[in-house]
Amino acid sequence: MVGGISRNFVFRSLSSIIRGNDEVSIDVISGAYEELMYLLRTYELDLIISIEIPQKKDLGTFGYSKIGTSPLCLAGKAKILNSSQKAAKKAKAETAGKPVDVFNFKFPYKGDVIKDILYKKMKLQVSSRMETDDISLLRFFANSGQGLVIIPEVGVHEDVNSGVLKIEKLKGLPQINFYAIYLKDGIHQQMIGDFFAT
Repeated sequence: MVGGISRNFVFRSLSSIIRGNDEVSIDVISGAYEELMYLLRTYELDLIISIEIPQKKDLGTFGYSKIGTSPLCLAGKAKILNSSQKAAKKAKAETAGKPVDVFNFKFPYKGDVIKDILYKKMKLQVSSRMETDDISLLRFFANSGQGLVIIPEVGVHEDVNSGVLKIEKLKGLPQINFYAIYLKDGIHQQMIGDFFAT
């Protein structure tokens, strides 16, 4: 799996595969996209779980299947999210409220686009503190209470269910897709479909 991808998504996918297949044994490696693509090309891996697809020039060699999707959302400790929303409502239209620290998932939107969406939808003034494609790192920041995060919803699924974090779904934010990438002359697409069928 590509380093930084949602461990929640990977766990749920692999857990269902292991539970339903007593004879299946899986080795999981985490690394950079380019490194894993090299290992796939040299038949040292069967597939890669990623949020990126192969480049056009590589589509003759590699195939890919969408194995999941998750919307981006705004997440954080309930106290921070609630107080930010209350402050935004109280602030006069012509007065800028106190900026909220936001840690942003950088794929595929940049921080200025996120700022516009957050202001238009929630009237939140945002101070972008960091951009990263590491979903697990964003989850840590959300749980730390240092600010709010823009993150694929699947990345904080367990935290929301346990009441540790709260999310705000925002229209206008994209869906993030998860893909299985494989060699066309290697593992069969049918096997991937069977593995990741939900």
